Amino acid sequence: MKKILQAIYSVYIMLIFLVMLLPSFPFWIIIYFLPLKTRDKIVHYLLKFYSNFWCYMTGIIPRKYHRSKTDFSKSYIIAANHQTYFDPVQMYTALPIYFKGVGKIEVNKAPLFGLLYRMAVIVVDRGSARKSATTFRNMVRYLRDNWSVVIYPEATFPNQIQDKMLAFKKGAFALAQKEQKDILPMLFIDASKRMHPSSFFRFMPGYLTTVFLPPIESSKFDEEIKFRKFTQEYMQACLDYCKAHNCVGAWEFAKEYLNKK
Repeated sequence: MKKILQAIYSVYIMLIFLVMLLPSFPFWIIIYFLPLKTRDKIVHYLLKFYSNFWCYMTGIIPRKYHRSKTDFSKSYIIAANHQTYFDPVQMYTALPIYFKGVGKIEVNKAPLFGLLYRMAVIVVDRGSARKSATTFRNMVRYLRDNWSVVIYPEATFPNQIQDKMLAFKKGAFALAQKEQKDILPMLFIDASKRMHPSSFFRFMPGYLTTVFLPPIESSKFDEEIKFRKFTQEYMQACLDYCKAHNCVGAWEFAKEYLNKK
């Protein structure tokens, strides 16, 4: 019975998504031809509205810890643990600033959604060195325009719920050092309980919890690999703390961890 109810609920979630997307599709086509900076801001606000509306219409309640302690007057490289395909929605419900995500080029081919995807993210083609370089330049451009850039350092996620994060890739940290931007870590605590990583039809209602952590200063590291290793250990330690204790004390725990550096 539980699986049947979950399947019905998941179909309801996808129907809400289609009801939001399909009627507005002609509007998205118009937006696509607007000047880039205007288009970026409109897309950002619309996706923020859609993400929050979608969550509340489906019994998924965004919950943020320690966001008010973060200085959002500057831009960051934002690093979050990657759990499910629902993570971008969680990012829009959590962040109060302009940001651009980085996404795989394969999603461009999706019918209808591909157009929206191209406007929402900085597309990366890891199979082409030339196109990867273009992606890097685009990220630099947004950072210099005071937008933050969201990167999932794990780059992917397995089909099963995991306690330990996958090995981080170097892109976020090389970019942070080049542009002298701090890394702002965010933890997605229960995203895989809201949407199982193995399927679009295994949703469950409940809290969608985001924990903000104190930023990591890129200037404190002279080597990218040390920067990357420390960030992964820091985020994993804080994630373990949240799961073993609670999210309320995570900020102080993180500050103590940083002070040991």
